[in-house]
Amino acid sequence: VYPIAKYLQQPLYFEVELTGTTNPQVSLELENCWATQDDRTTQPRWNLIIDGCPNPVDPYQVIFHPVWADARIKYPSHFKRFEVQMFAFADGKDDLHNRLFIHCDVVICDVKKPLGGVCSGQCSIPEGVTKGQRRDVSDVYGIEHVTVGPMSLNLS
Repeated sequence: VYPIAKYLQQPLYFEVELTGTTNPQVSLELENCWATQDDRTTQPRWNLIIDGCPNPVDPYQVIFHPVWADARIKYPSHFKRFEVQMFAFADGKDDLHNRLFIHCDVVICDVKKPLGGVCSGQCSIPEGVTKGQRRDVSDVYGIEHVTVGPMSLNLS
């Protein structure tokens, strides 16, 4: 039930799942994930994942967690799990804003044709491909946008 209340720097765990297919030849990749105080276009915005990799300037970088097949998960490539520490946006007066939404651009890839970019796997940058280079559209089945929140900073 939302909002989820967490203390500053407590871990937040996320799982993104590809539903509606049993095709083992597709994978779900997190291209970009970011936090805002409201909808996905709101500023300020804090980048958590950029081009499939943790934001290198974030002092509390995203941690990716492996996904293994089990009784619930038949296709691990249809899942991504990650962790971030709870934080808050502060305005110029050191006032903390206690509402947080997490947004992700999710790319559905063809595992037979990982032609570079995020479809080569979470945070893998093949030789000859520069960070920020767009993916080849031939290896992508689709792009989806997901949002979760609000989470609230517990100040007491």
